[in-house]
Amino acid sequence: MAEQITDTKAGIEIQPLTRTANILVVDDRADGLLAMEAVLSCDQYNLFKASSGQEALRQALFNDFAVILLDVQMPEMDGFQTANLLRENYRSKHTPIIFVTAINKEVRHINQGYENGAVDYIFKPFDPLILKSKVNIFVDLFEKNLQIKRQTAFIRQKELQEKEKQISEIRQESLRSYTHLADAVPHSIVKVQPSGEVEYFNHQ
Repeated sequence: MAEQITDTKAGIEIQPLTRTANILVVDDRADGLLAMEAVLSCDQYNLFKASSGQEALRQALFNDFAVILLDVQMPEMDGFQTANLLRENYRSKHTPIIFVTAINKEVRHINQGYENGAVDYIFKPFDPLILKSKVNIFVDLFEKNLQIKRQTAFIRQKELQEKEKQISEIRQESLRSYTHLADAVPHSIVKVQPSGEVEYFNHQ
């Protein structure tokens, strides 16, 4: 796993300088976080943990996540409230959220989860293989989108360089035409900068 930087004042993990995807796991129970970590820890992505909705919101302010695994039953701020606030943050506005719960299995709770931006629901106890496969889908999607963004930026840079080259060639051609025209004039022509520096003079 890539090394992480911590803001000691705020106690917040800052996104590592890496292209590896980040995953946020939110659960108020330590055993729940340990279970998730045991299943998801690997070199393919960086695993971030939060033990409350407030902590999850702080993490989302400083990091981009490929997917957020969010417990529903939490004190002070439950998963639905946390998801609503995550959607108001520009970093996590479109981040996929998978709700994880052992209690709220009723249809109305599931519908509420989807209304609050969930892309999926996982019930505890979960199947490790199913959990990991679902997470990998969103990690792959995140990395493909990141690759598209890089390619788009590369293309734009190349287009800009090509335009600058064309402008430079036009300017050089204009200067050559101006020089030939000035040299054909039977009078002295001198171009001087406001500083007094001579920029150009013809043969005359």
